[in-house]
Amino acid sequence: MNVMLYHCSEVSHQEPLHCEWYEKEFPKITELSHLLRNVDWLDGRVVHVRDNSIVLDGEIEHKMQTFESLARVFIGSPSIQQKIQKNVMALSLVASNNCTPFVCFSEPSEREPMIVNSLTKVCNFLNISAQQRKVVRYTICPQVTQMRIWTGTLEEILNGLKSELDLLSCQCSSKGTKMGQQIVSSCLKFLADTAISFDHDSASWMQLAPAKVVGSSASHKWEDVLEMFNDLIECLKSEKELCLLVGKVEVMKGDCLKSRTY
Repeated sequence: MNVMLYHCSEVSHQEPLHCEWYEKEFPKITELSHLLRNVDWLDGRVVHVRDNSIVLDGEIEHKMQTFESLARVFIGSPSIQQKIQKNVMALSLVASNNCTPFVCFSEPSEREPMIVNSLTKVCNFLNISAQQRKVVRYTICPQVTQMRIWTGTLEEILNGLKSELDLLSCQCSSKGTKMGQQIVSSCLKFLADTAISFDHDSASWMQLAPAKVVGSSASHKWEDVLEMFNDLIECLKSEKELCLLVGKVEVMKGDCLKSRTY
């Protein structure tokens, strides 16, 4: 798809640019870099880098889009590409004489944003075979639901969803928002009830004790959580303002489902 640039609607990714254009636009990208130093993209929204709080400012969002559009063009410039190729060639010679150089960002499609929301995308990026993926899943999945690092991640995402729903509720309360708040609270309560103990004196945070709730009863409760995720997804889809949050819940549901499969 021939996507038009935010900073200049007349220029597309496919059109070659003259050296004068880069010289003219460089001050703009430098200025934007300074102006946007305290904000970043997170889940499709602009947030403060300090505390990840959402920035509701259309002008800042447009400046972010302009900056990223300019940055992609500069990365694709002949001089930058030549420098990247030179560095890759030097590294390949150091690593192995038989190593085939792999240059990143040489194609416009490689410079587009990518959302990493599944294990498949990670494996494809790392060139991990299907057989290797299966081995990893069979080894790890039976353990992750009883590990603090996994449940802690779920809790963090759910707390983030709760904050966003609370903010939307203050701005414009609706049936979907209230229902979403109730479901998220129920999920957080489940995680609290199945809290995982760990040894504070351990030299490694990876040495974790199993969850208090294990066995068939635990499986049954995790199935309840999956049902709550399904309800939450339907609830969020029903409200236009909440559609952006659907992806987060779908990722949590997918990870939970895969983990309980093995």
